[in-house]
Amino acid sequence: MVSLNGVAVNKSGNSVSASTSQGEFSASDSAQLPSNFPKAAPIPAHSRVLGSAATIGGGSAFDVSFGVKGTIQSVARSYAAQLTQAGFSIGEQLSAGAEKIVQASSSQWTVMVAISSDSGSSSLEPGEVLLYMTVSTRS
Repeated sequence: MVSLNGVAVNKSGNSVSASTSQGEFSASDSAQLPSNFPKAAPIPAHSRVLGSAATIGGGSAFDVSFGVKGTIQSVARSYAAQLTQAGFSIGEQLSAGAEKIVQASSSQWTVMVAISSDSGSSSLEPGEVLLYMTVSTRS
């Protein structure tokens, strides 16, 4: 652990974390969700975690990337349905080129999802698309 100007930084394996008096940040490229990931946010069906980060402080934010089996369109439809079943209200759904973006919110959380083929990623397996999710405390 290294401490500098009130910031404590710890690196362990594929993970790094930092903490201050105002909050904490952690990131990992290991295939696991942050330990405090909100249970209210559904995990995409037929997915595996590729990497994650969490920021805890004045509000909480979680960034997770998943490899998900399916097409961009089928994953967007399926995940929007999962969000609705979990009690989220679907907001905007946009298409930007080959990418789909879905925004949803509950009384406590906002979820923003971008789904793409991410053809430059070596982390995806054949038949998978990239689903990048940010879950943050609703303000």
